[in-house]
Formats: sequence, C-alpha cells, structure tokens
Amino acid sequence: ASGAAVATPDELLGLVEAGNAPRIRMVAGLTRLGRTVVPTEANCLLFGPFPDPRAMWQGLLDKGVLVRDVSTGPGLAGWLRVNAGTPEETTAFLAAMEHLQAH
Repeated sequence: ASGAAVATPDELLGLVEAGNAPRIRMVAGLTRLGRTVVPTEANCLLFGPFPDPRAMWQGLLDKGVLVRDVSTGPGLAGWLRVNAGTPEETTAFLAAMEHLQAH
C-alpha cells in the first residue's frame, strides 16, 4: 500500500460523480497533511503510514473520532482505515488529524 496516493484528477472526478463529497474532503485533507491515501471501492479510506498507528488511533479516539487500526493486517503496518461519514463527521476527523499532526 505504501506509495499509493489519491490525488489524480480522474480519481477525484470519480468521487464527484459518485456524489461522495465527504470522501473528497477527506482525501484532500489527508493529502494536504502529507498522508498517503489508498482508494477503496467501499465507503472507507486507508491512510497512513504512521510510525505508531496505535498512538494515532488512540489520539483520534480521545478526540471522539473512531477509525480502525488495521496495522496488524498483512502488508498494512502503519495504516489506519476511516469510513466516510456526514459532513460534520468529516470536519471533526480532519480537525482532529490536523491537531494531532501539529503536536
């Protein structure tokens, strides 16, 4: 999964056509924060990598944001997964990510 990024116009256009504004915001926000985002067909995004994914998971949880730590899966060391939600949930997720990355 390392090295894959979602930021190409075709991929973003596909998300727009699918009517998935929260995913578009999440991809853009995570990319702006320097994270790699792996697209999925599901309503979720794989993002990372993190040197300590469990600490990032806990930091997000402490801010009321639930993501899944998938870093113990084969080939997923350092990665987390987030489901696209409502615009409000997306805002909360991105704000928490910005805060945690700043510290």
